[in-house]
Amino acid sequence: MNWSDEWRKLVLGSSLRKKGDPFTSGEFVEWYDLQLEHNNYPGVLLDKVQRHLNKHSTVLDIGAGTGAFALPLARLVKAVTAVEPSVEMLTCLRRKMDTTNIRIINKRWEDVGIEEISRHDMVLAAHSLYGTVDIETALKKMLSATKTQVCLVIGVGPVDFYADIWRRFRAEEYHPPPSFIHLYNVLYQLGIAANVEMVKVSRNQVYLNIEQAVKRWQTRLDLRPEREDELREYLLSCLEEKEGVLYRKEEGKSAIISVELPV
Repeated sequence: MNWSDEWRKLVLGSSLRKKGDPFTSGEFVEWYDLQLEHNNYPGVLLDKVQRHLNKHSTVLDIGAGTGAFALPLARLVKAVTAVEPSVEMLTCLRRKMDTTNIRIINKRWEDVGIEEISRHDMVLAAHSLYGTVDIETALKKMLSATKTQVCLVIGVGPVDFYADIWRRFRAEEYHPPPSFIHLYNVLYQLGIAANVEMVKVSRNQVYLNIEQAVKRWQTRLDLRPEREDELREYLLSCLEEKEGVLYRKEEGKSAIISVELPV
């Protein structure tokens, strides 16, 4: 099996990719930050990443989002370069910034020229590769951009809630994006036997209110308007109220895949 081709098929065939995103960009950032807050993200993942760093280190954060890793790492290391294609995500990141050592590049990683960035001590991509079609090229560029280490954080297995709601309302199987095993095997076919650490994490589904939940899933599932009441009833049956939000408790694992370059 060619694992790069398999990765490509899974990205292009993902159920979520086919349906697109239901929120405007600003709404998505609000929902995205809500997930981070109520899942204690990056939490223990950050602890495990930063143990490889010190005050002299430089970090290239690919798919930095609203700064889940970039912001706390910037307080620890010499400099962080944050690569992020979403203007709205970066607006949120800039609003949160309390240091001056973060350089921002508003591009997709695929569109960043290697001449635009210096080599960094660590290249980090945390849950940001699920939509990358040409994974082999992306990984090779990461390896050329680091002095010592590439650190990749990725989910292990599908989210149960997605599979359940897809079967119930689409009457078809949910097709998840690629996960840990696919990424590890792409690296292995490139001749890289990476180190792996599994970490238990929260995968809670969190919404400000039932209207936000209905909007998200009605669009995700491409449901007809006449099924909105059925969807609302289903969501109310599986979401609990806690701390002023609606959530569904779910746990899973993330894999930290580390590639260390020879000194």
